[in-house]
Amino acid sequence: PVSSFLHFTYDNSFFPLISPSPDLFILRIWSILKPSFQLSPRCHYHMPVRVRICLLIKVLLKLLLHPLTDVLWLLDEILFPSYRKQPIRSPVFIVGGFRTGSTSLHRTLNSVLIAAAEKHRSTIISPRFVELFFPFLTLQYFFDFLERRNSVVISTLQRFFLQTILGSELTQRHPMTWKESEEDDILLAKYHYTGWYTMFFFPDILLQDEKELSWHKKRSIQFYKRSMQKILWRRGGGGTSTLLLCKNHFIDFVPWIQHEFLDAKFIYIVRHPKYTIPSLYSLAQCSLKRFALEPLLPIHVAILSHLTFWDHYTSEELKLFNTEKTNNDKNDSLRCCWIRHSDYVKDIDRVLKGVVEFLDMNMQEEVLSQCLHAARLEQRSIDWHRCDSKHLIVSHISDKDLSERYKTYINTFNLI
Repeated sequence: PVSSFLHFTYDNSFFPLISPSPDLFILRIWSILKPSFQLSPRCHYHMPVRVRICLLIKVLLKLLLHPLTDVLWLLDEILFPSYRKQPIRSPVFIVGGFRTGSTSLHRTLNSVLIAAAEKHRSTIISPRFVELFFPFLTLQYFFDFLERRNSVVISTLQRFFLQTILGSELTQRHPMTWKESEEDDILLAKYHYTGWYTMFFFPDILLQDEKELSWHKKRSIQFYKRSMQKILWRRGGGGTSTLLLCKNHFIDFVPWIQHEFLDAKFIYIVRHPKYTIPSLYSLAQCSLKRFALEPLLPIHVAILSHLTFWDHYTSEELKLFNTEKTNNDKNDSLRCCWIRHSDYVKDIDRVLKGVVEFLDMNMQEEVLSQCLHAARLEQRSIDWHRCDSKHLIVSHISDKDLSERYKTYINTFNLI
């Protein structure tokens, strides 16, 4: 009955969207305490006791902290109720699998579009790490106050969250700064435990099949929408010429986002799994070590986990591609474009020009040339394979095996 009441009132102005349903806590606690609990029945892998204890403590702490986040969310409703009227017009979403270069594309495109917007008196707003990690207007204004009065405090907070909590090893694999454009996955993973990004907060999710109920997705989408409205409202994005540029890995959420934002456009980036799987393996192992006291997940368990995940992700990508291709054939107004990572690396000028044209951003040739030059310099500084675990491919999965497994996917997107 309590859960039903919460579902019914999930977007009432006096009810905080920030908290997920109690059902999620109950299920997570049960899964950790269940005596026969296995991360993956096919792997016959049991979590060590210390890991179970660690995860149980994290769940209980989050359960205890949620009243505080609820209070912060309610304060926003009381102090800044007008943010709900903030329109979200023609948002742009960069969507891609993990380790596909989506972060680089997001930040590079954000810089290019900001330069274009300055010439046309428009505004480009892309969510920042601090806005996604703390989706509270009251807290954001407090941070602004601290930054004006004493920047040392903000610097200390940055170091605490980005270095002390996340750790240098993880931030090397996915560079983050306090005010850098960041992926929306952080928002829903931290507060609604949704999406593959959840592994950074609960690494055992790495091997669990996430089967979300439609009501929970609906609630998460509404929470996501409200959080984006807050970001736009606070940063002055009320004009008709404002463009919201977001990036996430929510392949399962795309249909819901399409339904919620009818004028949205999507930029998909794809990369060969022989590069993405070992890179994600390296990132996930680092996450396990950092957040679950698991020194090293057995490699056969990790491989099965990642292959299972990519089976699902790539199949969803193919469904979306085929759907969008059909829609594009019927409709002159394109809503999506697809980018191959190899093209992005080899010919960044052509790719970015194509994206700018897709978004109908009229840029002066001089401005575009300057932006592209800066993008090329940044691109050269990236070592795309620095975090890949090559031994994963060499020892357990060959390039040939991966290519055969994802043959349809690779051929569809013409990946090499």
